[in-house]
Amino acid sequence: MGKESLLEVEDLRVCFASDGETARVVDEVSLAVRESEVLGLVGESGCGKSVTALSILRLIPEPPGRIAGGSIRFRGRDLLRLSESEMRKIRGNAISMVFQEPMTSLNPVLTCGFQVEEAFRRHRRLRGAAAREAAVEALHLVGIPDPEARAAEYPHRLSGGMRQRVLLAIALGCRPALLIADEPTTALDVTIQAQILRVLLDLKEQLGMSVLLITHDLGVVAEAADRVAVMYAGEIVEEGDVVSVLERPRHPYTRALLRAAPRADGAPETLRPIEGSVPDPRDHPSGCRFHPRCPIAEERCKEAHPPLAGSVRCFLAEGEGS
Repeated sequence: MGKESLLEVEDLRVCFASDGETARVVDEVSLAVRESEVLGLVGESGCGKSVTALSILRLIPEPPGRIAGGSIRFRGRDLLRLSESEMRKIRGNAISMVFQEPMTSLNPVLTCGFQVEEAFRRHRRLRGAAAREAAVEALHLVGIPDPEARAAEYPHRLSGGMRQRVLLAIALGCRPALLIADEPTTALDVTIQAQILRVLLDLKEQLGMSVLLITHDLGVVAEAADRVAVMYAGEIVEEGDVVSVLERPRHPYTRALLRAAPRADGAPETLRPIEGSVPDPRDHPSGCRFHPRCPIAEERCKEAHPPLAGSVRCFLAEGEGS
């Protein structure tokens, strides 16, 4: 029997006003994150992954953006119907987020410990020594050596890997049920990426939380995710358990992503980049949004927009292999 869904996003639509035009950045996206699982959300830059994540926490700047429709249910409550004060109780507490770019996400004029303490001051009403003690414990939880000393340091004194651990400590201090990790290994070297990913997965097991893992790296998805949703031009184009999607991809875009990525086993293989680029959200192509870049597109792909059927959004997916 499958696990119950902790988070259910249904028909989410997010638009941005740009030069008098409307950009549909997220367009009728539906996904679910189950209890104690890792859902990977993968796609190229500009596909709408980060906007989807920010929408869950209602952090879309209005204007120029707005959540135009859909629902976001967390433990049965529609987050889009909550007041701002109710959302503040959820952000950083029940749902936390690790943002991109560990080198710039921390405030440079505040100590790392002070920044970790903020969640405990807001959500646990801790003050003074109690808040400092909780912050040091959170830094220890994410594997920072000598956490007492690191708590007194400013971000510029720490490496990129240590800064990312501080961001994890901020996000995980209040033991959230759901962690949204937006490109958590971006801008880190390969060795540090592996360490951060291992810390994240260990803490997921230790705390029993769910993770929405946003990445463009299929290697990260293969190692960390239980299920995966592939996003292109604001839409989900394929979803399923990670083994099925990565070993038997059905959508041409998923197959193209895999051909463009190095093999995990290190076997020599010629990488094949995806021709073209993600379309401008102000001017999506007619029909299938991937058809201008698709090597197998037919005339109907240019004329009709395929629905998400059988967990894949493609007229030509049936019977296709990797």
